[in-house]
Amino acid sequence: MMDYKLVKSEANNCFEKIKPSLNNFFKDYSNKSKILNLLEFWLFSVFSIYLTYGKDGLKSFIDGEVVSPLCFSFREEFNAKRNVTLEKSYAKNFVYSLLISFTRKLYVPGAPISNIFMKINNRIALNFIKTLSFERREDSSVLNQALISYLKVLDIKCNHEDFLKNVPLIFKSKQKNLLNLTNISLEGSAASFTDFCGYEEVLLIQSKIHFTGHQHGAGYGCMKDGDNIFEDFEMKFYDKFYGWGLSKNNLHQKRFKNKFSHRDFSIKDRKIYWLESGLQPKLFRIYENSSYMQSIDFKSKDYIYSELCKSGFNYINLSHPHTFGDIYRSYRKDLQENENNENIINNSDVVIFDNVHSTLIHYCLENNIPYFIVIDEGMMVNFSKKMTKWMLELKKSKRLFFNHEKDSLYMALINLPKIHKDLDDYYKKLI
Repeated sequence: MMDYKLVKSEANNCFEKIKPSLNNFFKDYSNKSKILNLLEFWLFSVFSIYLTYGKDGLKSFIDGEVVSPLCFSFREEFNAKRNVTLEKSYAKNFVYSLLISFTRKLYVPGAPISNIFMKINNRIALNFIKTLSFERREDSSVLNQALISYLKVLDIKCNHEDFLKNVPLIFKSKQKNLLNLTNISLEGSAASFTDFCGYEEVLLIQSKIHFTGHQHGAGYGCMKDGDNIFEDFEMKFYDKFYGWGLSKNNLHQKRFKNKFSHRDFSIKDRKIYWLESGLQPKLFRIYENSSYMQSIDFKSKDYIYSELCKSGFNYINLSHPHTFGDIYRSYRKDLQENENNENIINNSDVVIFDNVHSTLIHYCLENNIPYFIVIDEGMMVNFSKKMTKWMLELKKSKRLFFNHEKDSLYMALINLPKIHKDLDDYYKKLI
């Protein structure tokens, strides 16, 4: 199996060699550093796709209609028709530009929209971004030479002419003064940029962007620096980032609300749910190695299945909304499929996770719903300090189990009535 850290190191060294030329090419852009971060990510993705899918796979990416590396990987392996392209509007953007000049704020997906004023501003920002259009630069020779040099140094074999034709437009476009503002605030997630669906074009506005990032799903701050390459890339875009508890700066998450005013521990109403992880494409071995390895961790799945069967309790599998490939077929006794599993899980239920990166862990935390996590003990060495402390607290409270601890989950399941008290005080103290 390829060493994802070595892949990142090789790509980083190569990008540093061409960076002086790129700095010169984008020298007059207000958001030069963020554009360079995005270009580095795209080139790293080209390298990763080449290593993962070979020359033919890279050709499919270069020649195809899917610009997002992540969406390409899902389509390549699972034939998933994920189209994230922002639908452009040809309306004149004068009115929206005027309104944005007044609010001095833009939003992209991932921003915590919590009141009517933010909803209005978000709608204005979306319409403004949809109307963006930029002229192509004619002087792209410096850029082209740098990109070809990157391919040659890393020995990425492809048709150079086809490659240059399909470089995302943001890197070949002129910036434009649309707002008459020196600075503007932006909130949301940089994942909207790395999808190359149109939101990234805000970086071509001739106004210095101050980007405040917000956690929008689980997994942030879980791993040591360098162990989640996609997160490392994402963090480079932000001037400030707020996580949900495991990051340097944190805010209480707003994705899930506390739906229940009281706890109901009626055993007759209780259901046991096993939340399935979404199967991830092989590209994630490089991007998010820990998450990928958990998605194919059959030892933990075998363990959960064995412990559940031993308990004698009925249980229901909840499918991941983006599951591709039926890797849970042999573990299921009952299956419930839903786009939003939080609409199924009640306050009297129990949830079992086989992945520490599941966003629904935060739903259980918010609503004080009992849950168990099963992982391979070898994962612990890659966790961040905050994550390690939280996992050790869960271990002590018998909420976290390693997949070699025979009968541990079974004993916790048959003693469910004894775990009614809140055992997540440590995590709540983090924020």
